[in-house]
Amino acid sequence: MPDSPLTWEDLKVFEPDIPEELANAMVATVWSRAQKLAPCLTAVDPDPNPLDDAVDLETVKDILRSAVLRWNDSGSGAVTSRTAGDYSENFASSGGGLFRPGEIADLRTLCGGRAGQKASTISTTPSYDTFTQHAAWCSAAFGGSWCDCGADLSFDGYPLWTRP
Repeated sequence: MPDSPLTWEDLKVFEPDIPEELANAMVATVWSRAQKLAPCLTAVDPDPNPLDDAVDLETVKDILRSAVLRWNDSGSGAVTSRTAGDYSENFASSGGGLFRPGEIADLRTLCGGRAGQKASTISTTPSYDTFTQHAAWCSAAFGGSWCDCGADLSFDGYPLWTRP
């Protein structure tokens, strides 16, 4: 497994008080999670390798650095509370995950995956093919090969000139 592109020295610029041992442990965890989200980061011969491109490498380092610094700022993760008179509130400092949804999308995009779901349309209007009801006087109602009541033309499957 390749080493993380992020190092303790990269973190010290933003957080000078972070201990090296703690930083290295956090970087190792964040890097392993990033590899799960974007397998191309550690693939044997990815084409193209995002870690070979300077821009992509800096993007990966930025995502990892953001996750580590956010984790470091969150403290122990214990619930804290405060009270003022009759009012009190509890805070849970847990963020719910190491990576934010945008960071996950960015990591996956580096591997050529989709950044997110694309919009699509599914018609909920029924198709006349499933329940076409020709008028009683239509030639198609008598087994004819063509429709003269307009049911084949209407989008709801009923004849154009008569409604049930």
